[in-house]
Amino acid sequence: MPFVQSILIRSERKTSPVRLRDVEITSLGIHGDHYAKENGNRQVTLIAADDLAAVADAVGFQGDVHLASRRNIMIDTLPDEDLKGKIVGVGEKVILEIT
Repeated sequence: MPFVQSILIRSERKTSPVRLRDVEITSLGIHGDHYAKENGNRQVTLIAADDLAAVADAVGFQGDVHLASRRNIMIDTLPDEDLKGKIVGVGEKVILEIT
């Protein structure tokens, strides 16, 4: 099961992401995030820290890679296989369907 390293939300479009320690995730998305709404098409976004670090190294990026990516949840790693349609456990209590 992937380990959560960092969580970000943006309460409104075009605002800077805010790092949170704990969040509430529902079928609409992450509570407080501007994408958590009825009929939304992007409830939660994931990114793998190991993949993000590799990209940052390749382009020489020196800042906070998670803030720069603007994805909601940074986990340690993801399998190399195609995850579309699969169920992924994140942390201790969250199960996400990858779409």
